[in-house]
Amino acid sequence: AGHDGEPGGVEGVSLSAAEPKCFGVMRMYFHTGFDDFVLFRSWVPCSPAYYALTFLAILACGVLSAMLKAVRSRMEQAIALAAAEEASQGQGGGDRGFLLPGSRLQLRQNAVRGCFTLVTMTLDYALMLISMTFNVGLFFAVVLGLALGSLFFGHTSIPVIPAKRLSRAPREAALMATVCRCPPPGTASAVSSAGDVEGRSLSPGGFPPVPPAIPHMYPSAHHPPPDAPGCPKSGLLGG
Repeated sequence: AGHDGEPGGVEGVSLSAAEPKCFGVMRMYFHTGFDDFVLFRSWVPCSPAYYALTFLAILACGVLSAMLKAVRSRMEQAIALAAAEEASQGQGGGDRGFLLPGSRLQLRQNAVRGCFTLVTMTLDYALMLISMTFNVGLFFAVVLGLALGSLFFGHTSIPVIPAKRLSRAPREAALMATVCRCPPPGTASAVSSAGDVEGRSLSPGGFPPVPPAIPHMYPSAHHPPPDAPGCPKSGLLGG
């Protein structure tokens, strides 16, 4: 057992002169100082310079954790987008397992997910243990590192729509407007007294002519039903 005469003596442990001169302690309340254990017995930032380096290392770990999560978020978005593209083209879908991987591709993707989980969870739990030293400076190093990570990479939680999909959006909107006889977004105010929308002639009721292939969809060419599929009620002309 430790004796009163031994500096830093701990029950069941006898510290010899050969051991490091920095003796760590554990306090279960918020405090300041340079004598806390940081994850390992040998990691005791017992000087201002050592403490500053420890602070920066913890800060970097917080940013790294956020960056890895951002990379995984982008990876998941790319996988989901590729699956949606395949489904829109009538490809794939049959090899996607409901619970277990349904293909080698899914197995490889899950292996990458497992690696990301291993690294990020190791970092996160290490940061949690560091915050549990109750050292005020180290605690705020953890919080500040995670906050900086969110500042740098927080936008990655919003999916990125490829340019080719954006280029198709106006055409799809125009097609839906023709089918539903609703104006594309932002064109309702372009109706002139002559009855034109962007140069296109309108029928007497103020609606674009019904394409010959779909005249049976609505009973009247001039008065579409208010619940026309795909068109917001606020977008109906003459409504």
